[in-house]
Amino acid sequence: MNDIYLHHAPMYEAMYKTFIDYEEEYRMYRDLLAMPDEGHVAELGCGTCHMYPFFRSAGYKYTGIDLNPTMLDIGRKKYRAADLMEGDMRHFVLKKPVDGAFLMSRTLSYMITNEDLLAVFSALFKNLKPGGRLAFDVIDASVFLPDIESVLEVVHTAYDKGIRYQRVSRYSLDNSQCWAFRWVSDYFVSAPDGSDKLVTTDDSVVRAFTAQDVDLALRLCGFEEITWFARETYAFPTLVFCAVKP
Repeated sequence: MNDIYLHHAPMYEAMYKTFIDYEEEYRMYRDLLAMPDEGHVAELGCGTCHMYPFFRSAGYKYTGIDLNPTMLDIGRKKYRAADLMEGDMRHFVLKKPVDGAFLMSRTLSYMITNEDLLAVFSALFKNLKPGGRLAFDVIDASVFLPDIESVLEVVHTAYDKGIRYQRVSRYSLDNSQCWAFRWVSDYFVSAPDGSDKLVTTDDSVVRAFTAQDVDLALRLCGFEEITWFARETYAFPTLVFCAVKP
């Protein structure tokens, strides 16, 4: 698990709520999942539960699943009524199957092996009702990777409660497995004297996907009616998928 998620969850919380328009994300996933009124949705990799209030205010039941207990603790403090569970997205089991499930913010990037990817899709298939829908996004390998070496640094700046945060990222290809790349990020926070203090450096190998990769993996796990479209996000070009359990 990445250092930023494991040891610096409050900083993650502060930064990402300024990077992402969660209301826009909610509308997209709501439309893709097309759940019945008062339907039940599960979010894998829910983090600090930014999506919970949107689904609940619209009348849906919501279950959030994440591997990181620190992130879930933040979510529970914000939303005491939220149904949250600690679990591995490759092996989770819900009490009852749900109408829809989604993963946002390219959560599948950390499923480096095909074995792990298939495990996630298989677990989702088992935990969806017949006719249930799955929606998620992935980094678009065909767009991002060809030009990766030309990108020297990418800086993302966020402000929260008068504090400035910065993430300075560097990318390089990792040809040892899949369509992977190395992502090294330095995280800074503004100090009282106005200087930037290095908080942590995160060094990870993450995965990008082609549309064909994802389509095949979904079909191998039993999903049908697979659709996808390209979408730009705050950090990467992405592909957004929707698939149906027969």
